[in-house]
Amino acid sequence: MLISQSIYVAIHIPNRIYSGLVRKDFVYDFIALLILGVIFSLLYVLTKNLFFVIGVHALMNVQIMFWTHTATLICVLLLTCLLICFKMKEFRAQKSEGAVPS
Repeated sequence: MLISQSIYVAIHIPNRIYSGLVRKDFVYDFIALLILGVIFSLLYVLTKNLFFVIGVHALMNVQIMFWTHTATLICVLLLTCLLICFKMKEFRAQKSEGAVPS
């Protein structure tokens, strides 16, 4: 995962340089990209659907006036937490069905 997220961040570096990020802002953005990359990986593992992850990434790229990096990170974290909860509930249901004798 570290290698794939390093590639994910490296792909975004030229865009960040072009947009004028320097020093401290560049480091903060690098960390945010790394966290988002890990979250995207987790979303893929949970959903097993690359198109879902691409859709979430595309929605994050929409330029909305009140949409900030913090809001983006919070929304994606909430989405990931919801998916984890649903997957755990699904896993528990499957486990309890398997334990019931036929």
